[in-house]
Amino acid sequence: DKQLVVDVHGVGEAILSVPLTAKCIVPGIELSTPELDFKRTFIHHHYTLKAILKNPDDHPAKYEIADTENEDRNGLKFSSSCPKSVIQPHSTIEVPITIEATRLDDLHRSINFKIIGSQGPPLELLVYCVGEGPVLSISSPSIDFGVIGV
Repeated sequence: DKQLVVDVHGVGEAILSVPLTAKCIVPGIELSTPELDFKRTFIHHHYTLKAILKNPDDHPAKYEIADTENEDRNGLKFSSSCPKSVIQPHSTIEVPITIEATRLDDLHRSINFKIIGSQGPPLELLVYCVGEGPVLSISSPSIDFGVIGV
């Protein structure tokens, strides 16, 4: 319902009016890896795995990670070296996701990928890990100090 109106200087205004219509085509992007399990991660160290986005359609699509990077949520921080990009038609893109456990526990959080132009909800990637510290093992169940003079 928009129109392009042409004004010609010295001749008149609204000499020509051309109706404009547009159609937004948003490819149906798929998250091929809906979950990333980082398994055991050492607290305050970085680990990277890749999420895979697939574009099966004939048109390119643009994504961006909708969550704030390096925000500590549920004991996990995340970042990505590629937080937004274009996914070409009939292709996949690997998005590196780097996490850091900030506490000891079974940890999880979601990371949302927004597809630009889509009216649907963002694609949700679930991230899991077990945040742990040093693992100590004792070689002897007891220690004999002998006789100690006081």
